[in-house]
Amino acid sequence: MQRPAKPWTPVRFRPPPPELPSVPTVRFRWNRVKVRVAAKKLAGADEIGLAVGKIVNQYKVAKHFELAVSTLSFTFERKRASISAEAALDGI
Repeated sequence: MQRPAKPWTPVRFRPPPPELPSVPTVRFRWNRVKVRVAAKKLAGADEIGLAVGKIVNQYKVAKHFELAVSTLSFTFERKRASISAEAALDGI
């Protein structure tokens, strides 16, 4: 006995590529890392650096932030001049 033909074939959906993240998204992710460091769930420059590096590699916005990683702390600060210069180039 033959199987009946499918009345339709599924279409493969490919999601659009993600847009560049906003600065608040990156700051939110790095604040989560800061909380983990403050709670002593992350300790050591290597572990903190790996956590921060994952975010840097995902969003590719490290050029807009000043990052400082030590054995017991992690801080970041926006480079306002870099952000405003790129915004001027983009015409925003």
